[in-house]
Amino acid sequence: MIASEMTVASRWWWRPGWTPGRSFYNWHIVPTQPIADKLVEIFAPTFSRLPGLEQVDAARLRIGVQGIGFADGVKGVHLAALVSGARDLLAELAPFQLAFGPPEVTAETIRLPVTVSEELLRVRADLTDALTEVWIRERIPDFGEPLRPYLALAHATRPSPVHEIRTALAEDGFTDFALDDTVSSVSMVELRCEDGRYDWSDISTAQLLREPDPGGGARHEGGPPLGGAGPAPPPPRRPGRDAPRAAAGGGGPPPPPPPPQVPAPAPVPPPPPAPPPAVRSAAPPDRVRAQGLSRGGGAPCGSRGPTAS
Repeated sequence: MIASEMTVASRWWWRPGWTPGRSFYNWHIVPTQPIADKLVEIFAPTFSRLPGLEQVDAARLRIGVQGIGFADGVKGVHLAALVSGARDLLAELAPFQLAFGPPEVTAETIRLPVTVSEELLRVRADLTDALTEVWIRERIPDFGEPLRPYLALAHATRPSPVHEIRTALAEDGFTDFALDDTVSSVSMVELRCEDGRYDWSDISTAQLLREPDPGGGARHEGGPPLGGAGPAPPPPRRPGRDAPRAAAGGGGPPPPPPPPQVPAPAPVPPPPPAPPPAVRSAAPPDRVRAQGLSRGGGAPCGSRGPTAS
């Protein structure tokens, strides 16, 4: 049996640039939890009959999309710029469907190929654009190389005949296996190779079709919009009154509205003129009348006058 018909003894070997303790930044997509759990469940019986394979658990299922670089060569300011640029670009994309399958057997891995859709290519292009805004192309891993995404289901742990693995998959009905999942985010992670396997920690997540900030501007965590709240909006202008004044002033702000009109109090009638002095005539006293005072129809003393309208 030729070597190409056998799996490798182990896929765990140090790739170029990797050394113990070194980590690598990478953008990847993870399946939704229900899909990840279902994949592990339905393939477990088949892989359990093949002693030369180790199944990947649900928490480690991932699809690599775009490498960034080893962590010890990425400055913090560059990492922040990469995250910000990718988020802005990917926020313009809508969530999309991703198709997996059928399974294929390689010398190292049993995996599900991922259909390269236009949406997935756009995601990869946006991630690459964010990188080229920070670095030159020669520094970007796999720049210009075609995207060949896949989801690894199991890894070889010892040499095994490839045809036996293919036969087991066919007998269990996986020849035409296919599955769809929804992609709504892309994650930046820090990959580590420890104890013969890859683990990672999340650095950032870029959501597809992100909701706009209700404050209308960039924000930092827990704070107001960058640059402050800005000036208060001008008061509304009244048609027919403030608009002509604003035009006459050369486009400046309208003058403040006049104070509200307060009705003037009702006028108080002046007192009547003093009566003329009594004139004595030669007539008898019974024909002489004393002149009294009149209020000319005013309200009686001590009462409240009419209310002003």
